[in-house]
Amino acid sequence: MEVLVEKLRSLDPSERLFATSRIRRKVCEADSPPSQALVDLGVIPILLSFISPDSPEDLQYEACWALGNIGSGSTAQTQALVDHGALGKLQALLASPSANLRGTALLGLANIAGDSPPLRDLVIASGAVPPVLALLGTDTSPAILHKCIWLLSNCCRGVPSVPWGVAADILPTLIKLLHSEDPELLSYAAWSVQFLAEAHLQNVIATGIVPRMIDLVSASPNFPLAVLRFLGIVFLDGTNQQTEMLLKSSLLTSLSHFLSSPKRPEITKETCWIISNINARDSNHIQQIIDAHIMEYITILYQNTSREIQTEIVWALSNAILCGSPAQVRFVVECGAFGPLCDVLGTENVQLLLFALRTLESVLQVG
Repeated sequence: MEVLVEKLRSLDPSERLFATSRIRRKVCEADSPPSQALVDLGVIPILLSFISPDSPEDLQYEACWALGNIGSGSTAQTQALVDHGALGKLQALLASPSANLRGTALLGLANIAGDSPPLRDLVIASGAVPPVLALLGTDTSPAILHKCIWLLSNCCRGVPSVPWGVAADILPTLIKLLHSEDPELLSYAAWSVQFLAEAHLQNVIATGIVPRMIDLVSASPNFPLAVLRFLGIVFLDGTNQQTEMLLKSSLLTSLSHFLSSPKRPEITKETCWIISNINARDSNHIQQIIDAHIMEYITILYQNTSREIQTEIVWALSNAILCGSPAQVRFVVECGAFGPLCDVLGTENVQLLLFALRTLESVLQVG
């Protein structure tokens, strides 16, 4: 490794390119890349010095690629990139006429932003978001667009969430991408919206995005899971009026279909979580779930599904019993709720166990 580092310092351009390419290959290794050893040997500032308009494009490309992979390592390694000024160098490449350089710079920034919320915030503070939004509006290369939306998604995720001012700048582009026919762009856009909704739900709803999310659920059986997760957040944290609006749309029919004819386990689990959120509201909303035959569907589904989905079903049944009217409680029990509630009495999930016991007590009180 030391020999390669010496070659990086060579006055011979071919030696520098050879060493940079070899280092890039080493940090791209799937098993135990020597990233920390390279950081300790002082490789980062040398590679960053190669990212310059005066350097050949192939040398910049290899250096940027190597740095991006170092950035996918530990937080300390990613922080080392930032400490040596990588953000400014990578951001400058976003305006490069070379698609290869733009692409590797996007990957490097995405790796830094995806490491942790503090590093995400540094990427945003460096001014990386506006040029990425511009690329999403002007670049036609699918490869570049995919890297852009991955970086943007990493800028939207994490706790604490990004400030609303940042989210507000990003959302118009995400809303446009929710109409994309490119599955990858659509999926990342949906996840980005969902990330932002976790902290800024009412502001996100105010953009008018909900009808498009509802349409996506029924538009294709392969819709992104994030769409359903977003709608679940609306049911969980939205107002009663917003919940009512969702229930009066085509969404309830779609949810019913996902449970009566389950095909994608992740969609089934998410749907059961949504039903649990609806049932936790009031008897009016529970009645709409009952009228859609969903209580029957989930008790039937319970008999032949995974433990994860069974757990979500128990939460949904419990919420219906604890928040429903006496008549609704009797109906849910008649649908077969008693069996699933008793099944979880041996669970190691203390919270679920206590909830099930409370639910069974409520059933006995109703009679």
